[in-house]
Amino acid sequence: MYHDPVSERAEYIEIKNIGSEPLDLSEWELNGVQFVFPNETVIQPDTFLVIADDPRALEIAYGLEPASIIGEYAGSLSNRGERISLLTVSYTHLTL
Repeated sequence: MYHDPVSERAEYIEIKNIGSEPLDLSEWELNGVQFVFPNETVIQPDTFLVIADDPRALEIAYGLEPASIIGEYAGSLSNRGERISLLTVSYTHLTL
């Protein structure tokens, strides 16, 4: 997660698979902001996915390829910090 002091709209959440196997995030949810991972969302080992407040603002601010941004979350991130969790399809919490 990152708070950009220049553009509030360029905030994002980055998820990295540090495991050795692909991880299927289909229909998992982010808790803390509103986002449900689309079907067939698989994150390969040692790669990352980005969920943006405003995907276009993030592309412009950091030169990210649109393909690395998988979607836009609803809600907002607190600049003072907060807890963001991944909820599996069985609603198991994985704290980030």
